Amino acid sequence: MKILITGFEGFLDYPENPAEWVAREFIGWSYQDWEARVQILPVTYSGCLPTFQKKAEAENPELVVHFGVSHLAQKVTLERVALNLLDSRYPDNEGKIYRETPILENGEKAYFSEMPLLTIGKALLEENQIEVEVSNHAGAYICNYLYYSSQSLKEDLGYESLFIHVPPSQVKKKEYLDTIFKDAAGVVKKLCDWVEEKSQNE
Repeated sequence: MKILITGFEGFLDYPENPAEWVAREFIGWSYQDWEARVQILPVTYSGCLPTFQKKAEAENPELVVHFGVSHLAQKVTLERVALNLLDSRYPDNEGKIYRETPILENGEKAYFSEMPLLTIGKALLEENQIEVEVSNHAGAYICNYLYYSSQSLKEDLGYESLFIHVPPSQVKKKEYLDTIFKDAAGVVKKLCDWVEEKSQNE
């Protein structure tokens, strides 16, 4: 079984993006019958979705996990909701800004993750002493754009999808990854378990 991990390149205040650091740590990663594939995405509205979709179609994963960085995150944060909305004053890496703009005209207003995020968080804390947060708002910038688009494609491409925000780095890369990658990998393992169990029950 395959899991596709994505992270973003540097942008704005994050010339070195911790989400890219985390994603690259999954290169060569495996868990039980799962093997990871990794794709780093451009922080552009024009490029991130085509790059992701091409990789997803080539790899045919059962699970997709997107990583992005958020100044609001204090720890690994699981995003429950993707909104059909672009509304950020910040430009992408091509200088484009979208305000009060739907991602898909006549698309679903929002997609809600079917994954039991609170249950996963509780299990991680009890079994692995990993503390994560669950958020109901992935923002309205590139992260939400990718998450909404990924959710809209999942039925056609046959995968489950989740977006995870990681906090900005206040320390050196190795020290950051010693904590955040461990937590992120713990989450990904639980997601793999859930997808496998779901497929067996269908």
